[in-house]
Amino acid sequence: GVEMLLLLALALLSGSSAETAGGCNITAAVLTVDYRSAAPVFIDSTPTFGWQVHSAAPNQTQSGYCIECASSLEQLLSGQPDLQNCTQVTSNNSLQIAYQGQPLQSGQRVFWRVQLWDGMGNRCAWSDVAEFETAFLSATEWNNSTWLTTDNAATNTCALYTDSPAPRFRTEFMLNQPAAQLRTARLYVTGLGYFRAFVNGEPVSDSFFDPGWTSYNKTVLYQVYNVTAALLHGNKHALGIELGNGFFNLVPLLFWGSREFREALAHGKPMFQLQLRLHYQDGSVQTIASSTTSGWRWSTAGPIVTNSVYLGEHYDARRRMPGWTSVGFNDSTWLPAVAAMRAATIGRLRLQALEPIRIQASYAAKYLHTVDGAAVYDIGKNIAGVCTVQAKGQVGATLDFLYGELLQPTGAVNGLTSVAGQVKKAGEGGPCSPDIAYQRDTLVLSGDLDEWTASFTWHGFRYFSVTGSTAALLNVTCHALRSDVKRILSFWTSNTMLNNIHNLDTNTAECNMMSVQSDCPHRERLGYGGDALMSGESLISNLDMSLFYRKRILDFLDTQRQNGRTGAIAFLFHLLYPNNILNLRCTGGFTETAPFVGISDGGLGMDSGPIGWQAFEPTALRWMYQYYGNKDLLAQAFNATQAYINLLDTNPKAIESGLGDWMAIEKKNVNLTGHGFLYKGYDDFAYICNVLGKTDLALTYRKKAQAQIDTINALFLDQSTGLYANPSNPGASSQTSQSMALFYDIVPAAVRNKTLAVLRANLEANNFHFQTGAFGNKWLLMSLADNDMQDAAFQLMTQEDYPSFGYMMNNSNANATTAWESWFFSDNTFSHNHPMFTSGEVWLLQALAGIAPHPDAYGYDRIVIRPRPVKGVSHVVAKLETVRGTVVSGWSTAVFPRFLQLSVELPANTQGELVWQNQRFPLGNGKRSLLLELPESLW
Repeated sequence: GVEMLLLLALALLSGSSAETAGGCNITAAVLTVDYRSAAPVFIDSTPTFGWQVHSAAPNQTQSGYCIECASSLEQLLSGQPDLQNCTQVTSNNSLQIAYQGQPLQSGQRVFWRVQLWDGMGNRCAWSDVAEFETAFLSATEWNNSTWLTTDNAATNTCALYTDSPAPRFRTEFMLNQPAAQLRTARLYVTGLGYFRAFVNGEPVSDSFFDPGWTSYNKTVLYQVYNVTAALLHGNKHALGIELGNGFFNLVPLLFWGSREFREALAHGKPMFQLQLRLHYQDGSVQTIASSTTSGWRWSTAGPIVTNSVYLGEHYDARRRMPGWTSVGFNDSTWLPAVAAMRAATIGRLRLQALEPIRIQASYAAKYLHTVDGAAVYDIGKNIAGVCTVQAKGQVGATLDFLYGELLQPTGAVNGLTSVAGQVKKAGEGGPCSPDIAYQRDTLVLSGDLDEWTASFTWHGFRYFSVTGSTAALLNVTCHALRSDVKRILSFWTSNTMLNNIHNLDTNTAECNMMSVQSDCPHRERLGYGGDALMSGESLISNLDMSLFYRKRILDFLDTQRQNGRTGAIAFLFHLLYPNNILNLRCTGGFTETAPFVGISDGGLGMDSGPIGWQAFEPTALRWMYQYYGNKDLLAQAFNATQAYINLLDTNPKAIESGLGDWMAIEKKNVNLTGHGFLYKGYDDFAYICNVLGKTDLALTYRKKAQAQIDTINALFLDQSTGLYANPSNPGASSQTSQSMALFYDIVPAAVRNKTLAVLRANLEANNFHFQTGAFGNKWLLMSLADNDMQDAAFQLMTQEDYPSFGYMMNNSNANATTAWESWFFSDNTFSHNHPMFTSGEVWLLQALAGIAPHPDAYGYDRIVIRPRPVKGVSHVVAKLETVRGTVVSGWSTAVFPRFLQLSVELPANTQGELVWQNQRFPLGNGKRSLLLELPESLW
């Protein structure tokens, strides 16, 4: 009775409003352009606007808006916008609103603001002013520049192991007018594999590993830098570019003894392209470009002797070139740069609309001991990054660094879990390769005080050892790196184990974000679709992935299989052979990794990946709409997504192969998970079609999805017991099989309790320990939470012995600070830094704290608050920064006996729904404090 009265009061409260007819209670804040708010914002297509609606009062809505855009701040503030006038639009939308003004030109600066109308029709005050700037809006803008390189001679791939110095390029130029007349200067630049750019002796950015990794035959990303301040003194200036091999000029290492990534990737000698555009007060423009007539010269006599993303960097401080990026440097021995012949195989240039890779935290290395002449250091946690080394010793003395995740029983560094491509014996990696492909660096000392940080490689490690002139080592500070996406979740519980798991998960995710979401930060560093599907919602729960996952989706579109027939050839083949199965499968398959490196384990043919790995693309599109409201991306990817769905239609038997629930302990039911992924593909595509207004197609695929449910139940479900099993092994219970069927709502209502009973029996037989793999973890935890078995989910998450997260973090071998690739401890094969097992974050946020987007949400405009308390946890606080604003769910069972004290905050202009004890109640936006009666099982 008390519970119902409290909830009735809540429901009434959700409909009330604190708005007054006399004034507006909302403001537009956190203005974004293409989901970016941190200045400077550069765009290379028609921009879209967004904002959050803020209010101190509850139950506030936006009923309309208008946007003004101007070429100058003065014009905007004086009410004379010359680009887009204020025209009221009746709408509550505040995401992805397209620019409707005058045509924009490349290099144009735009100031804008928005005005809102509240739910009562009151006109509100103008927002603060935001701005953006156009980059190159047309590919023709690059026409007066070219890709430059050192020479076009064939690469000696063996030399990449021992003698591949990072080339340096430089030029000097004069301003056409006095520096005082310079209005703006913008550097548009890219380089393959990685570049570092300098103006007058200073780097233009603090970022690492630019540009982000893409399929270079399809897309190369470029950056834009505001370098005006660097050119305001004097009329003569210098530009410098240093290039690293990156993924464009990989060593020819045979991964797993057989796979050379260079065969699948666009590759060649490092090269760059740039334009420096100088805009003067009188409107004239001067361009300094990468061309053979602009005085660019190169040298490979610099200190980076070799560089490999997998094997490390050799830096010889004796070869430093003080002043090489400054005016007046003597480059008489340098050679003229040449146009790169490989440029013809390079794809289009696209602005890097992705956060750059930056230092996130720094850790002082702690000396532990010396073993067999190697000084061993510990930085306290597993990271992905680089170290800054300070040393002073004799000229030519060396310091050799070996990195690893573990220590051997002797105390020496164990680097075997992070060996590139599992190359661990002589000859296995191919000609000239190291016997063991460890992560290493070498520093050769100059005799002076040397300070060095690797420029074109990173390592995944906790420990490192130093051999050689170790007495010369003065200090080592190591830096964690990742794409600089914003952390959006603050999470805490009264349960130490759950807090530790949360830290474990977030540490792991953040180690695997160097412009692609990698499987691990050392051994492979590849962008597997399956790994992203396994852990994607975990990352979305903790980080703003709106730009990162947009790039990842576009990455997979770039690698979509076409069987060698494209354009007119594919069209002609279709006309000649309309019913040929090869024609039907000519396009559509997504690759196992993007960029594609040649791996297609258990795929659907034609180098496409296994179905669980291909399934990332449509599922990620659904996430992009629910979490961020990115409808445009769904439209952009629609044809590619439809081609993938058509591929599934043409060969349904192929889905029964694949890799199943990866790294499960229990026996995998690969054909069941394959059929489940087929259902998910149909369901996701129907969802996408519905969002895009393709209602007939949506209906078709909803029917296909239902038919696939019927197929799954006919093939795998024992209606009498509720067991889902492989017909070839009919009595075997599997946590993954049961929970996949439950999670995807495949189980018939009449059988659901039986299926849950089978799952519970399995858990009891395994003493409430995970037997699932990386897909099954989320399915299992959320199925339990959604079916009143939160106690079982809690037991799974808080076990301390094998197999469990507690075992990973506290065992006799090594205490993990990042999640392992396997449930069991490995000291020579499996990675100790794999985000695929981190999907427990979804349970922590959605099931324990109780924050989730509604299934029909458009960018979190509808929010479900559904806390599911459990014995063993007395307090939970989660604060989530969504695209709409701050969402808070905090609860306690310690203050009022038999009651849950719940504090909720929802952003203005959103709708909430409280789910409690399987009943649903409307929940208004704003702040709420509630008392909810607990079920007797939690008293």
